[in-house]
Amino acid sequence: MKVAGIVAEFNPLHTGHERIIKFCHENLGADAVVVCMSGNFVQRGEPAILDKYTRAITALGTGVPALASSGSTASGHSQARAGADLVIELPVLGATANAEVFAKTGVSTLLATGVVTDLVFGSESGDEDAIERAARLLLDEPPEFKTVLNEDLKTGLSYPAAMAKAAAACGADASIFSNPNDLLGILYVKTLMESGQKKSFHSVKRIGADHNSTDIISENISSATAIRKHLAEGQNIENLKEFLPSASFNALSEGAGKNALVFPDDISMLLHEKLYSVPDLTISSDIDTDLANRILKKREDFTDFTEFAELLDTRNYTRSRLRRALLHLVLGITDEACASLRKCNYAPYIHVLAMNDIGAGLLGKILFPVFCSLSENAVNELSEDAAACLQKDIFANDLYNIILTSKNGKPRRREASRKVLKI
Repeated sequence: MKVAGIVAEFNPLHTGHERIIKFCHENLGADAVVVCMSGNFVQRGEPAILDKYTRAITALGTGVPALASSGSTASGHSQARAGADLVIELPVLGATANAEVFAKTGVSTLLATGVVTDLVFGSESGDEDAIERAARLLLDEPPEFKTVLNEDLKTGLSYPAAMAKAAAACGADASIFSNPNDLLGILYVKTLMESGQKKSFHSVKRIGADHNSTDIISENISSATAIRKHLAEGQNIENLKEFLPSASFNALSEGAGKNALVFPDDISMLLHEKLYSVPDLTISSDIDTDLANRILKKREDFTDFTEFAELLDTRNYTRSRLRRALLHLVLGITDEACASLRKCNYAPYIHVLAMNDIGAGLLGKILFPVFCSLSENAVNELSEDAAACLQKDIFANDLYNIILTSKNGKPRRREASRKVLKI
């Protein structure tokens, strides 16, 4: 049985993502598609625009998903084979981490299912040979590569830029490291190599807008960044229709109508409180002494999350790292919590968000700890480190529900009472 695995955020799901899922069905001939998807907070250092259950249902290719945050069972929806079959959650400790930990957690969780045979991802180059060579270079880490990488990181150079310089020093093509999706692909393949499992991987060449483009363009493919910006500015959602599969468009339309779309500044009050209530900011992951001092110096100028991240901007930290650091402060993600994820080899458990009949059929073949709900009892079934990861997921998702309630005054069910959505 051929089962394709995809690591994704789907924030939100757009036609470029749909193209990758269709590749799995139509080109790869996959019998099933499993997606390991970020939950309610994402790697850019912000909350997801739609809650994780709604995004998971859109990934299954359903027609008109009612907002899953309300606790809908999603019954009565029709299934399209352009969709995935099983959506599992990428634990928040990995979903909000740097690119390497994000990739390790996503791929390791897919491998832990024991059913995934092929890894599929999008990339700017679509050059599988170049991606594999770059991954091998990172894995082997020859002395010259390691020396140049460490020296450049000490100067404040970003991790991708430092890797590019180190690769060039070893005579390798450095250009591929400058592309965000290529870099993720490299890190995915490196994780595959580290696992020792013989799995195939496939890279789908990205078309249309660049990953970080903020402009809505034609060709029916726009970046998730541009789509979120368009919605945050309150522009007409009808302008996005050609860039979104119907399930995603319907979910976003309903979310906009019910004031259930979440944007970065919706965590402003939570962050502002943490800036004054946390006695030692350095206990938070990604906040060193220099950054902690900078935060303390600037906190009286705080207005909102976005503006504060801009105030902190310095060449020693990328904007993404700054936003992740602030999000970690909000979520209480510490170095100790991140260590728990490492001790679980980046796959503490499998939490199922949504599935169809094909996905349900895969569950019986998974020998790893699987949860279809995150009840308090689930914590007792895990090792100490895996339980620490699970508790952080439960907290993060309860916090997201608090944000939603504060936006529209509608109560939300606690994470511990939620169950897998099945269509």
